[in-house]
Amino acid sequence: MNKLRILMAALALSATMPTLAQRMPDIGFESVGRGKPLAADVRETPVVGPNWMRGFIPGQAPQAPTPGQPAQQQVNGFRPGELPAGIEPLPIDIFTTKDFYADRALWTDQRYFRCTSGYSTEEQWGALIGNPLILSQDPADGVWGHCDNDYPREAIISPYGFATAQEHYEALMEETRKRGGPNKYTFKDFPAAEWNGIYERPLFSVDHQNWYWMRHNQIPTILSLLTPKYQERTVQEYYHQVNTNAAIWPSTYCWPEGFMRRWHMAAVWEHNIMATPDMVQILAGVVRNFITNVYIGRDFIMDDVASGGVPRLGEAVPQWYGE
Repeated sequence: MNKLRILMAALALSATMPTLAQRMPDIGFESVGRGKPLAADVRETPVVGPNWMRGFIPGQAPQAPTPGQPAQQQVNGFRPGELPAGIEPLPIDIFTTKDFYADRALWTDQRYFRCTSGYSTEEQWGALIGNPLILSQDPADGVWGHCDNDYPREAIISPYGFATAQEHYEALMEETRKRGGPNKYTFKDFPAAEWNGIYERPLFSVDHQNWYWMRHNQIPTILSLLTPKYQERTVQEYYHQVNTNAAIWPSTYCWPEGFMRRWHMAAVWEHNIMATPDMVQILAGVVRNFITNVYIGRDFIMDDVASGGVPRLGEAVPQWYGE
């Protein structure tokens, strides 16, 4: 059996359920903290865009089609002046503003971002594939996405009522105890050795889309999940992507980019998993530099959490991708 499908069933919990909700496997019981379908299935949500549609050749400018053949590239979006009926542009937006800080009241209006997704801001000037959507040197020529497409906020937030990860963990542990666990294994009776292996995710596969690729989300929807400080940082990044063409990634300076980077399609194509009775190690990343160790049966040290620290297993040494 394809190990990818096993991994995605175990980790992403994506299998078969009714439409309009995430499809889930049948785990045999209703859990207090896992297996609940989200409000929408991202695989049934069109990308927001704008982007070049499939069929382009990375690194090459759009070309006229060969006689009798389809066009090499087609814009999945709308250029200024060619907007769908009913879409009225704002007098100023992130493509034309001189001070995005002063426009904070407009950040909740998807037209301020020309109905683009976070991912597509990088495509406006060709930062991802070298084929810019903007065909001039003027950011005012920025391309619009689809204003009717969006993965809803209620499908992103947790479907459970836990206020903290600690509450969630404790509820799952109590459930496990009621079901006779947690089990303790040795190498002689360890049942998970067959999990060891390389789990590959087909790039751009329809069945393996995720909302956190930022291709299916309107920017105001994502901003609604963030604190004011991180809203500002996010809009600042998008401003420089689309307005000043000064895209800067943390990797430009060899800075780690955070735990969620491990799930980005450009960062991780496969997961190398090694399971033992005491630890599960996940090695990932295009350059194999994402390492996560899951220690079985260990308890986090919570001594300094109240004062702003983080749960840890050993000394209070910052680790980019956690423990």
